[in-house]
Amino acid sequence: MRRFFGRLEKDNVIVEGEELKHLSSVIRLKEGDEFVCVTGDEFDYVCKIVSLDKKRAEAQVLEKAENKSNPKKNLVLFQALIKKDNFELVLQKAVELGMSKVIPFISENCVNKSGINLERLNTLISSACKQCERSKVMHLSQSIKFDEMLQSLKDFDAVIFANEIDGKEFNFGELKNYNNIAFVVGCEGGFTEKEKESLVTLPNVKSVSLGSRILRAETASIVLMGLGSLLSDN
Repeated sequence: MRRFFGRLEKDNVIVEGEELKHLSSVIRLKEGDEFVCVTGDEFDYVCKIVSLDKKRAEAQVLEKAENKSNPKKNLVLFQALIKKDNFELVLQKAVELGMSKVIPFISENCVNKSGINLERLNTLISSACKQCERSKVMHLSQSIKFDEMLQSLKDFDAVIFANEIDGKEFNFGELKNYNNIAFVVGCEGGFTEKEKESLVTLPNVKSVSLGSRILRAETASIVLMGLGSLLSDN
């Protein structure tokens, strides 16, 4: 069943804006048709359209069910800024792999230091959430500086740092003991020695290896998120 973002209004849901255009002009739903509405909470709402015009669609809620695809833990990816297309790929996979939030940061070796187009990327995130049937949208923040990222890491139970040269083997199954987990991945040029030292000296940081081969930044992110999200729930 098709999924659309909307908002609750008493016992009905309202779909407006770009979602309405997609519902009525692209998918061509009409009065009497059913769809799943997601409102950003923990539930899916099976609805039937009762009225539809150019400004909004109003639908009656037929069934409310707990969404099974939302993250069960607070998993946050700190991703150094990388090339636009690769960063978008990482964002899509972050949604699919259950990240609660992605925080881009600027490290010394970042080629891209101009920040991100938050509005465009949030549209991409919304599409990915519908594709993998999440009801809570993954949050994306504006980019921060490396030192700000270090301060933020202190708030996590565990920080998994993808250290391509000096990382150690790590049993990702240990993450089931934590609920608030951060993943840190660098840019195409990696981290400087000073940046690495700043990371590994934090008491909650685990410097991990992702194998004997050097991975591209976007590949490292996807592998780290996959291992972390899948094994932390087992």
